[in-house]
Amino acid sequence: MDGKWGRRLVTSMVTADLIEKTLGGPAVAEPIRVYACVDSGPLGAAGRAGLVHGELARMGALDRSYLLLVSPAGTGRVDQALIESAELLTRGDIATCVIQSGRMPSVLRWQQASAARRQFRAVLSGLKEHMSGLPPERRPKVLLSGRPCRREYRADTARLVHAAFALPPVAEEQMQAVEHVLGKLALDRGSPRRPAGPEPAGPEPAGRWASRGRWTSGGGVTRAAG
Repeated sequence: MDGKWGRRLVTSMVTADLIEKTLGGPAVAEPIRVYACVDSGPLGAAGRAGLVHGELARMGALDRSYLLLVSPAGTGRVDQALIESAELLTRGDIATCVIQSGRMPSVLRWQQASAARRQFRAVLSGLKEHMSGLPPERRPKVLLSGRPCRREYRADTARLVHAAFALPPVAEEQMQAVEHVLGKLALDRGSPRRPAGPEPAGPEPAGRWASRGRWTSGGGVTRAAG
């Protein structure tokens, strides 16, 4: 892992203490974050996917109830509010893995999109194979996101994430507390705030990717998968 986006992601963690103060009651666990840099490990989709699988296993990511896989476009910058929302709303019972595919802005590397897809599919294929050997009740629910990253923080990010990924129910006062914390974290990062409002329609969600309904795609994080 190198690069400022990877360092930023893995050093600005949502802690169990913050989760407990925000939602009340105990956190389930400390969230796990993994950032697979484009220069990490061997070159090629298969080699980098193998590195990701090994790191997720080492961190105990598959012991969590949720596994969020993010494939950012362009330079590898991620929507941290999306990840923080999922971590808070699952009370930390989640591992997040970001798989970087390039260093250049999206507009300059559109011809490399097929390579990014191959890499992400290699990660998914390996996870599917590994999870098939686990009892159904022990398989984490895998969440997929390709949400474009914006500099500004959307005030309704937590509600979008909660609905798109069908996360556990929370009371309205808890959701408001999550939104307050997310706003503060965004302010600390220097992210401008964007009011809640309609989002341009994203791609149709991919639906259940594997059997037994354990894979959910949030697409552009605009709707829940069927």
